[in-house]
Amino acid sequence: MRPQAADAGERLVAILLPRDSERLYAAQLGVLTSGAAYACLDVGFPDGQADAVLADAEPVALLTDAAGAERARRAGWRTGEIVDVTRIAPATAPLEPRPIDPSGLAYVIYTSGTTGQPKGVMLSHENLAFNGTCAISGYPQLGHADEHIIMFLPMTHIYARALSFASLAMGHCVYYSNPDQLVGHLAQVRPTMFAT
Repeated sequence: MRPQAADAGERLVAILLPRDSERLYAAQLGVLTSGAAYACLDVGFPDGQADAVLADAEPVALLTDAAGAERARRAGWRTGEIVDVTRIAPATAPLEPRPIDPSGLAYVIYTSGTTGQPKGVMLSHENLAFNGTCAISGYPQLGHADEHIIMFLPMTHIYARALSFASLAMGHCVYYSNPDQLVGHLAQVRPTMFAT
């Protein structure tokens, strides 16, 4: 997936998808592969908080689903192009990743806004790699395979991103849940690690 609007420089793409959607993680990897950066919005954000984040981030596109696209239009969010990822056809050939500058912008994470407007923190690819290494190094018992990790943290949480990318890089099976389905998913997945 390579959004046309986000194919050069340090362009920012906003992502608004449910935390248990596989498309959320595909969107993040697709944006990074395209050479752009991203900011995640949690579907549970109130419209005002999401609007504040989008106004600050000035994304060239919003990757979302039909519900998110309708919400963005209804709320009048300033998002650039709205892309319903459920309508994107699978790639017919692998995309070549673009060269990445380690100090280049990878993503912007926003504070919750409890003390005022949400504030964006820009993190580089180096930050992403370092945070992932730190997140996984705290669990020396984790191997490089046969690990089943379940998490339900939103991708607006720094630890969720760090552990997610580190686990995928190590070949772990990562299952994403949500609070409403967590108990059933725990029984189904039988994780070796539970990230909260």
